[in-house]
Amino acid sequence: MGIFEPGSKAFVPMAAAGLLLIAVGTLEFLQEPNRVDQAVPAVVAQWRTPVLDRAMAILTHAGGLFATLLLLGVVAAPLYLRKRIRAILVVFVSVFGAAALASTIKELVGRARPPAPLMEAGGYAFPSWHAAVSAALAVSLFAVFYHRVAPRLRPLFVSGLLGWPLLVGASRIYLQVHWVSDVLAGWGVGLAWAALAAMILREKGDGHGDA
Repeated sequence: MGIFEPGSKAFVPMAAAGLLLIAVGTLEFLQEPNRVDQAVPAVVAQWRTPVLDRAMAILTHAGGLFATLLLLGVVAAPLYLRKRIRAILVVFVSVFGAAALASTIKELVGRARPPAPLMEAGGYAFPSWHAAVSAALAVSLFAVFYHRVAPRLRPLFVSGLLGWPLLVGASRIYLQVHWVSDVLAGWGVGLAWAALAAMILREKGDGHGDA
C-alpha cells in the first residue's frame, strides 16, 4: 500500500480548506475595522495567568525554527534508514515550502504586529509563520505515516496532528505576537501548500515505491 492510499482523497478538501482559511484571514485583515482582530485580544487578556503565560511561551517555542528542525531530523532519520526517500521529500517540501511562502508574503504585505506583545517577536505579522509551518508539518506527517499507524490508533493520531497547529496558533494569539487573521491565514498557507505538495509528489510516482 502506498504512503498516500487511500488517504490521498483527503488532500483535495485539505487544500480547499486551506484556501478558505487564507480568504477568511485576508478579508478580516483588509476590512476596517478589524472586528475579530480587535475583539479577541481583549477576551484573551481576561484569561491570563502566570502559569498559562509560561505554558503558551513553551508552546510557541515548540513551534519555532529550532524545534521544527530538530523534529524534522527525528522524522527523517528512520525514513532514510528505510529508504523512504520520497516520504522525506514530502515532509521537507511541505515544511520548507510553507516556511518560505509565509516569509515571502510577510515581506510583501508588511503588516505590523499587535501592540504590547508578551514576548519579543521580530518582523511582520501577516501571515503567521508558526501557524503555517505547524499546519504543513501536520499535513505531511499525515501523508507519510497515516497508514503506518494501527487502525485503532488512527483517530488519536489524527487528533494529535490537528491539535498541534491549533495549539501553536493559539499561543501566538495569546502572546499577542499575531492577530487572529494572521494565524488563520498562516494555517491556510501551510494546509494548502502541504496538501498540494502531497498531491503533486504522489502523481509523479506510482504511490507504492517507497512505502
